[in-house]
Formats: sequence, structure tokens, C-alpha cells
Amino acid sequence: MSYRFYTALRRSIILPDCIHGGRIKGVCGALFVFLLSDCFISAATVSLEGTVTTGAGVGIAGASVTLAKEKTLSAKTDAQGAFTLSGETGVGVDRSPLFGKPQFPFALSGNRLVITPAFETADGRVEIFSHDGRRSAAVVYRGSKAGKRTVGLPEFASGLTIIRITIGKESFTRTLIRVGDGVDYSGRDTRLTGRSGEFTLTGQASAAAVDTLIAAKSGFTEVKTPIDSYEKKGIAIVMQEDGPVGEMSLVYDKEFTGEDCPKPALVADPTALPSIDCLPDPFLNADGSRITKKAEWRCRRAEIKAILEKYDAGEKPAKPEKFEATLSGNTVTIQCGVGSNSITLTASISRPRNATDPCPAIIGINAATGSLPSDIFSSRGIAAITFTSSQIMGDGMFSSAPRNSGNFYKLYPQTTAGSMIRWAWGVSRIIDALEVLPEAKIDTRRLAVSGCSYQGKIALFAGAWDERIALTIPHESGG
Repeated sequence: MSYRFYTALRRSIILPDCIHGGRIKGVCGALFVFLLSDCFISAATVSLEGTVTTGAGVGIAGASVTLAKEKTLSAKTDAQGAFTLSGETGVGVDRSPLFGKPQFPFALSGNRLVITPAFETADGRVEIFSHDGRRSAAVVYRGSKAGKRTVGLPEFASGLTIIRITIGKESFTRTLIRVGDGVDYSGRDTRLTGRSGEFTLTGQASAAAVDTLIAAKSGFTEVKTPIDSYEKKGIAIVMQEDGPVGEMSLVYDKEFTGEDCPKPALVADPTALPSIDCLPDPFLNADGSRITKKAEWRCRRAEIKAILEKYDAGEKPAKPEKFEATLSGNTVTIQCGVGSNSITLTASISRPRNATDPCPAIIGINAATGSLPSDIFSSRGIAAITFTSSQIMGDGMFSSAPRNSGNFYKLYPQTTAGSMIRWAWGVSRIIDALEVLPEAKIDTRRLAVSGCSYQGKIALFAGAWDERIALTIPHESGG
């Protein structure tokens, strides 16, 4: 079935056996066309089980759990926070009328939207919306003397994505549907002309989300959790108590508390990002909404982390799958492994005589207390732990070692992480070791990190990327 035919028919229902190899068949006996319906609907059997808890792992009773695409299916959590959501859902997709032909032809190839002609005076904006109408991304672009403008877009999730293009005072909206690994309304030919306002569609990389669970209860911040299947068990939803912005915790028990937060939709091509004249608003979410409660900061923080990792620092891996730590005298030995590769790290602990166990500690970059006088800490009963950065990789401008070498690279040869993130990863592994070594007698909720010059930058990245660090002291970090 051609896209032109789809446009003329307006709406359709596609049953499962219409799909082959991740693409919609051109001819299918199980295709029913409704000329006058307002949407197309695909039936799905739902069997979802999981728990809703607080950050401390306590079950939340009476929380409602619904699907974003079908709010008539809902469940309440029991006294232990458990829920079961079952039934059948009809997923309403596109209820907006079809739009007329735009004066500007568009093409969508990969994650790049190509607009031609793009006049020098025709500035515009491209917005991406999810199935529930939530804006996930917005990209502002300028006109072009070249007559063509390419705009980088985020990757498209499975299911429905709505794209709205605004050029001058005109707006055009198109709906894309992703099935498996393909985004296609045609039979064999995946290219569709753009001269009638239709898109050129090709396969896209995508998250496997098919829908979103929404958990809500009075007194808690609403949580949206993407799911990759309508039949799933063991779903873990964590809710935070609601309240006005106020005192925040200074330290956490996890390296990264936002791992369950949805990832923001980020433009693949950084050159397509809009120019920002002033410092960005830290309380403005990536989708344009604003956080108003302290419980919402956790996921906003995760968004900022994702943006920095995407466009600047590279991604910091979590604790490796294979991890062991031992203590011999004052030396901590750490064994890390990923797949068939393994590395060994060490760190020394200096304990003052007046320490009260378990005692607080400072992690110094390449020196026990960084460049700060040791008696500032020892006189207060604070232990000092030395992190040796060369155990992770060579010391940047002070070393001729290439970036594709060193222990970190041995574990993660496909890494996007820059040097600061690699060294910060090493500091986090020391904290992992202290958590499983009670005999070290270190209070892991009272940890500081410090360094000087480029080592001050290591301390800054270590503290920013590990929420278990209570105090970060970068010293003269200009090198």
C-alpha cells in the first residue's frame, strides 16, 4: 500500500500478520480499511505485574497504575505496593485531521530532516511529540542561503511519533509510526517522495518502548515508566514523596539515583543544536516543562547528566559486572571485569590515630589529601585515601600515552568517555570497595574528594557524577 493511498484513506487498522521483517506488508489479507473512522487501532493483550515503592524500598499502597495509551485499563497497588494490570487494549493513534500539502517539501532520512527550499529569511522550528501529546524535543533552525536546511532530530521510539514543523507563520504536522526496526508505510520501496508533503522514511535506531506506565498517588510525584512489552513481570517503579522545594539531601546511597528516570530525547547532531545566549535554566526540563517540587529534581539532574554525557564528557559506565575488593593492611585491592577482560586497581588508606570508627575520609587525587595540608584532616579524625589516576589512563597532557590505552580502555574499548569521566569512574570504584569492606572502617556517607589543577577537575567530575560523595573540593582547577 503506497503512502499516497494511505493519505487518501486517512485511517487504517493493521493486524499482527500484516507485519513481516519489521515492516508493514504492501499487500495483506488482514488489512481492514475504514474510510470514515477517526483513528486506527491495534489490539494488544496486556499482562503487567510489578511493584511501586519509595526510594527506601517501602511498598506504596493505593497508587494507581495506568497505561498512557489506554487509560481505561488501570490497577491499584496492594498493601505491599504490588500491582497487576491485565486486559486488552485498543491503542488510539492519530485523531488529528490530515493536513494539506505544505509549500515546503520535506524529507526524513535517518534522523535528519531535510527542508527544501530553505530560504535565508525562513527561520523555523521542529517539535517532536510522543503518543500522549508530551513534547519531548524542540529544535530551532535558521534559514539558509544554500536553499536546503538539514535539521538533526532525536531517535524515534517504537510506536507513534508526531513531528510538527513551523516555518515562518505556517505549521505542518506529520505522524510517523515505528514497527520493529522500520518506519515505513510502503511495500518494497522505503523511499517516499517529499513533493506532496510526504516524508522520505528509512529505518531508524530506536528504543524498544511500546507504551508507558503512569503511576500516581496523592502526596507523591507522578512517575512515567516506559515498557518494552505488554506482557511483563517484575516491573519496579520508584516514587518520591511530593512537597515544596526545601532542604535537599547532601549525600545518597547510590552512585546515580536517576537511573530509572526516562532519558531525554537528544538531537544526534550537535551542530543542529540551537544557540543559547544566556546560561540555561537548570529547572527547565528538556521537554520545556518546569520542575516545581524538590522530588522532581532527581530526574532533572539525570537529564542534565545525560546532556553533558552526550555532547561533552562521554558516558560514564556503571559498576562493572565483575567486581571484588579486598583489604590487606592499609591497601585496598580492587578486581574489575567486563566480559573476558579484567583489571586490578589499588588505593592506600591513611588513618589518623584519633579516628572514631567508622571515620569520614577524603579521597585525594594522586596525593592523600590532594594539595591541601594533611593536618587539616588528620587533626579532625578524617582518614585519607589516595586515588592514582594513572591506574585508569595516562595523565593527559603530562603523558604520551594514547587515549586508546590504559585500564579503563581495556574494559570499555567502545567507550565515548573522555579522560575526566574515566578518572571519575575510577574514584567510584574505590567507593564501591569501601562499601563492601566494613573492615576498612570508613563511613561511606561522609566522603570528600579533592585535587589540584587538572586533578581538581578530576575531583569536580568525580563529585558531580557520584552522588555518594558528600563534599567536593576542586583546588585551583585551571590546568
